[in-house]
Amino acid sequence: MGQPAADLFGTAELKATRDDYARLDEASQIVEARLDAVIDRLKTILED
Repeated sequence: MGQPAADLFGTAELKATRDDYARLDEASQIVEARLDAVIDRLKTILED
């Protein structure tokens, strides 16, 4: 007759957590790339 309600809640919560993790991982990669670009620009400026 299907899964118990507690199991369905746990499954939905787990999926939501995985989705959150994926979004945060993507955001952190974007921030990392931007910071790397700024650091490279600062190095270039300081070398001159």
